[in-house]
Amino acid sequence: KHVWELKYHHGNLVAVHRDAVYVAYVLTGNNGGNVRVISRKSANRVLLKSFTGAVMDIAFALSDDVCLAAVDEAGNLFVYFFAMEGDNIVSNLALHIKMDTDNIETDRSFTRIIWCPYMPEDDNEDGPDPSKMLV
Repeated sequence: KHVWELKYHHGNLVAVHRDAVYVAYVLTGNNGGNVRVISRKSANRVLLKSFTGAVMDIAFALSDDVCLAAVDEAGNLFVYFFAMEGDNIVSNLALHIKMDTDNIETDRSFTRIIWCPYMPEDDNEDGPDPSKMLV
């Protein structure tokens, strides 16, 4: 049973990949926030636990690659890539930017993840690179 506090969130607590195969949603754990990612094809799932406090926003990249970004209430940014290996979902932490909380006093309740659509250049035929789409 999942119990969510009834309050307004500026970020997304549920995200769906553009191909609608992967779904991610935020959970509240004992030591802070967690993110569950599920494959709708296989019903397999993985739990991401490396967050400090509540998860404020999650979003999948607008690309063929299954790439999920998440930001926690401490301002830490995480970017994960996912792939199927057999029947299991494998997560790979590609980027972790840790917020320096000693020097910054700010309200992080408005922290958001925004992926911008990538406009390919004429000479790029490899497809969109998720690293060029994170804002």
